[in-house]
Amino acid sequence: MREVNIYLDAKYINDKDEGAFGYYIESESYRFSGGGGYYRTSCPRMEMRACIEAMKQVLKDFGSGTRIHIHTKQYALIRALIRGRTKASKDNTNQDLYMEAKVSLSLVCCIEENLNMDGIYKAQRMTITALEQENKQQDRPDKTRAIPLF
Repeated sequence: MREVNIYLDAKYINDKDEGAFGYYIESESYRFSGGGGYYRTSCPRMEMRACIEAMKQVLKDFGSGTRIHIHTKQYALIRALIRGRTKASKDNTNQDLYMEAKVSLSLVCCIEENLNMDGIYKAQRMTITALEQENKQQDRPDKTRAIPLF
């Protein structure tokens, strides 16, 4: 069974309400990195998106017969994503990401906080690149709000 390491990173700029994520995937003879940027988001959502997008890439390139090790600074968050719930999820926060993650995250064999900093630095470079891009997607739909008429 092939073993794959995934390194995750995310950033959020509160003043701009913009965030980005990056991931780096490696195995014996394979290296891949990716990332993306969003507005109207949060740092936890960016970390979850990094995990989901990296898992999609692993499934595309390796199929389901893969043991996956996830390296992240947000251990509790990613563990909750894989389990499909957090204490805060009772109010449906991030349920769209939990639903998106259900299929691919069943392959994860472990989540590690003992970070290989070289892999994390490569993921951080992808996050910075994505954060600098102008063409970010909207992460959360606009919420309806009252507009004062007078």
